[in-house]
Amino acid sequence: SATLGTVIENKRIIELPLNGRNYLQLVALSPNVVAESGANQSASLQGGDRSRQSFSLAGQRLEFNHYTLDGVENTDVNFNTYVIRPSIEAIQEFKVQSGVYSAEFGRSIGQINATTRPGTNQFHATAFEFLRNSALDAKEWQQVGAKNPFRRNQFGFTLGGRLIRDRLFFLSNFE
Repeated sequence: SATLGTVIENKRIIELPLNGRNYLQLVALSPNVVAESGANQSASLQGGDRSRQSFSLAGQRLEFNHYTLDGVENTDVNFNTYVIRPSIEAIQEFKVQSGVYSAEFGRSIGQINATTRPGTNQFHATAFEFLRNSALDAKEWQQVGAKNPFRRNQFGFTLGGRLIRDRLFFLSNFE
């Protein structure tokens, strides 16, 4: 096949630092991707973070990316961005594709295909909290006076296991 793509596996997704724990920041690790800073974009009343995705694949416009999650369409028709963004603990890997690929991937030049982690025969559980606040941050450059207050607590869990041995598994995630 003439498809060009890069797979970002679970180890890199979990171990690399991500501001806001958004795995789509790692799309910039792929060749043929231009990532723009999202800080200059204005906030939107509709769509939240979904309407402010800021990377371009294969020279296309920012809003022409196509998303799938476990092989199912995950592209919002209003913003041409993702509908569901799973937590980084729930993602097994994702692949960024561009070029000529089979018709199953749809209409866009750039494809972002995410796969979630499967359950296993053993039960596994994790709980997490990621803390970021102004007490741990430095002042902004050339800032006079007190720091701006900032508080972010992201917490959640992942629980996976079996329902029927060697046949039916589950994985649940909340963030």
